[in-house]
Amino acid sequence: MTRRRVSDFVFQSRPVHRIGAAGTLCVLLWLGPNATALAEPSSTGACVDRLDDQGVIELLAFTELSLSRQRLGASLWFSGWTAFNVVNVGVGAWKIATARSSVAWDTWLMSTLGAGVFLIEASVIPLPGMYAYRRLRQLPSDTPEQRRDKLRRGLTLLEKAAQIEALNTSLLAHLGAVAFAVGSSAYIYLHNLDASGRSLALGVGLQFITTIAGAEATLWSTPRRARRDIAFVREYPCGQPLTPTQSERESRSLTLVVAPSYVGLTLHF
Repeated sequence: MTRRRVSDFVFQSRPVHRIGAAGTLCVLLWLGPNATALAEPSSTGACVDRLDDQGVIELLAFTELSLSRQRLGASLWFSGWTAFNVVNVGVGAWKIATARSSVAWDTWLMSTLGAGVFLIEASVIPLPGMYAYRRLRQLPSDTPEQRRDKLRRGLTLLEKAAQIEALNTSLLAHLGAVAFAVGSSAYIYLHNLDASGRSLALGVGLQFITTIAGAEATLWSTPRRARRDIAFVREYPCGQPLTPTQSERESRSLTLVVAPSYVGLTLHF
């Protein structure tokens, strides 16, 4: 007997100096999120076509609730880390202008470069949780066809949010952080072989440790709600045939669901 389940509520300029900085920037951008991957078609599109109007209403309500709840976490993550990196770029620019040693100049250059790359990527590919709910609410939902189109758009936004969350915490993102930490530290060391041992060790050590700490804190603090919610959609409403018989339509129940990630009501019909 087929069953549907949808949760509704739930200093001296050297050639190596210029090449190293440019090369590090190119590597870090290459290791960043792949915009092509974000353009993949929605895997839940076919699911929407199999839903009747009542099913569309229920899944649309769940999608709107999910996008609404993503706003706080996504906004806090974006504004917090953007403010941190803007301050980092400002302080770095000041330190670069006033540095009295080549080690200090190179160390602040790499720090500023890393913060700048984050600002570029976060601005070009922001978390959809910050804007998706507002965009979806602007779409009409008066007729069944309008609701179906709105649901398609909502699920596309939800999938995009989940993809960007996953990309921000993927193995590639962690490897990119390690690559930049190693590359920038090696650049400081190789560019300052004539510097005093203590000063050089301090600069290389600080660059590596602060880069890893900052990058990992950024990655691990990425919101996860979109991934949880799209997994729920794929498992239940879109993970089984959604063509109930008339007898199943007449047999309905309301269940209170309590799980670690949400508390809500689930409809069985």
